[in-house]
Amino acid sequence: MKTLATASLARPVQIHRFLAIHEELLKKARRPNGPPVNCTTLAEILERTRRTIERDIECLKSDPYNLPIEFDRDSNSYRYTEDVPFFPLGANLKGEELLAMAVARQALGVFSGADFGEKLREAFDKVTGGALNDTTIGNGIPFDELISYRTPGASIAAPAVFASLLTCLLDRMVLEVVYQAKEASAPKRRTLHPYHLACIENRWILIARDVSKAGADDSIRTYVVARLTKPKWGEAQFKRPPHFDPSRYVSSAFGAHSGEGKHLVRVRIAKIGAHHVLERRWHPTQVIKQEPGGSVVMEFTLSDLGDITRWILGFGADCEVLAPPALREVLATEARRLTALYAPVPNN
Repeated sequence: MKTLATASLARPVQIHRFLAIHEELLKKARRPNGPPVNCTTLAEILERTRRTIERDIECLKSDPYNLPIEFDRDSNSYRYTEDVPFFPLGANLKGEELLAMAVARQALGVFSGADFGEKLREAFDKVTGGALNDTTIGNGIPFDELISYRTPGASIAAPAVFASLLTCLLDRMVLEVVYQAKEASAPKRRTLHPYHLACIENRWILIARDVSKAGADDSIRTYVVARLTKPKWGEAQFKRPPHFDPSRYVSSAFGAHSGEGKHLVRVRIAKIGAHHVLERRWHPTQVIKQEPGGSVVMEFTLSDLGDITRWILGFGADCEVLAPPALREVLATEARRLTALYAPVPNN
């Protein structure tokens, strides 16, 4: 079935009729001895004239849809002569639009292991009418030879955990989980009010209130979904604060973890690594100043210093922390640990 042709878009009302006709033809394929599907029956179902239905059928048999429809006089019914799993909505997509959709589908790698993954792939097939299942475009070049999208380090999220999070988010259900905090020696059971689910740097993060902690510790925090296990929920519900703003937690952190502080971070990156930072946007608050020698100075306003510390370490000696002093000390301590770790081993 041809799906890569381009043509003027059908009107939404016409598309609605096309989809209804497609559904009737699928029913006929599943029940060949069932009621006939012809202009008279379709006109009654869609409340249109026979002439309108005839024009619709001709459109469906022609470019860009090219559906394999024929009229069987013996059964007085239209039928598909071959399998048509999806209505070819993607037939109206232009080459560059198909490429964009193909890249978007590749980006679903971030949902690997999550319950969303398969559902999104099915949704893409329905939206595009299976057009992305064609491996080539234009002059026969495969999609993946033209453009691709990688999601390195995509977060692992158990489908059962991900599904429970979605249920509790949608229905405002209290969630009980076992959570392994980074600094804790053993996992602990937590009672959470889930407020928001975010994907940051290919990692799924839950923003939730931990009501299993009393007093001052009963605050909104971020939790790495990959560290959640044994989800349980019942009938208990909670009320989400009316003024809750997820951007406060998503935008203020450099990576996945947010805090309650406000840190002005300034770093100088040597010329050899300057292109790496200039080619990407790392944080909503970033300010970059290029220096005469080719180095750059970057500023961020962050709520937590954990993720920025690991980012800085990735540059090695090509990145110097200018502020705050506490972050300089953290890097100095880490440098001493690295020096001790890689100290030459004396020969016996």
